[in-house]
Amino acid sequence: MKQLDDVWFDRDLPVLREVARRIDGGEPTPTVTSVAESLSMEVDVVQLAAKALERRGYVGTLGTAGRAVLRFKDLSGSAYLVTGLHPSGDDFRERLVSILEGLAERADNEDDASALRKTATQFGVLSRDALAGLAASMATAGILG
Repeated sequence: MKQLDDVWFDRDLPVLREVARRIDGGEPTPTVTSVAESLSMEVDVVQLAAKALERRGYVGTLGTAGRAVLRFKDLSGSAYLVTGLHPSGDDFRERLVSILEGLAERADNEDDASALRKTATQFGVLSRDALAGLAASMATAGILG
């Protein structure tokens, strides 16, 4: 049995990133044609990507029933994570650990440096979901604070 070609990195992800860039930039319904032109892809290839991305729940599309996709109309929350527009719990953890390690290197005394390194280690082993909750709480506190 022949293995299927991976279309995620060469087709679907670049299309998703371009659509996300446009929608996040204020373009409400980017056309398949404009996305294809930006990516130097054929329109029919972008339409295949659009259908695949819609099936996965990353984007909404507009078109004539049973015919080609004409426009992209929205992004799912998970599309923001996949494209990097919003950080995931893993991204947040890596940034936080890096900040703590940097602070430890610049600490005035060994006790502070040791405490910061221990804290970095503890954050490094927290689950993604726990850190996503922490990030959300911090963002909410900053907004409502």
